[in-house]
Amino acid sequence: MELAEKIESAAATYLASINTWPDSLLTAPDATTYRIFAGEAETEKTGQSIICYCNGDFTEYPPCSGNFWADVVIELKTPVSIDATGLTDQLTAHQAAATILEPLIMAATLPASLEANASDLTVQGLIDRQPIRERTAEYWLTGFNFNLYCCSRALPA
Repeated sequence: MELAEKIESAAATYLASINTWPDSLLTAPDATTYRIFAGEAETEKTGQSIICYCNGDFTEYPPCSGNFWADVVIELKTPVSIDATGLTDQLTAHQAAATILEPLIMAATLPASLEANASDLTVQGLIDRQPIRERTAEYWLTGFNFNLYCCSRALPA
């Protein structure tokens, strides 16, 4: 698995393990799985969902070290229109999920949580968390972008 896939999978697995998401993120009204995806996945990403992906090139620093800065993006996207579950108050659903997402991304324990949810990945830290917010005629988008310093190996403690 390439480094980007490891990071995306770790972020999606970490967020999916949180059991306080609103029902609007469920895959179906009676389901127990949330629409939280790694960016590079063959799953259809419809309805309100959270997508975790790496953006752009990775910078190796210091050179020849095997350590990389990765630009990570986590987005909560909610369609403005009525979804398959019949949910009509989409803004309220979006705000409820965004309220849960923010402290998870801002937590000091985020690097350890990402590392714990990936095999063969060492997360050494993160910097430059930046909120993302967008509104179009089709959706609301809330999320975060941050730089993750990591190694694509499980390093000894």
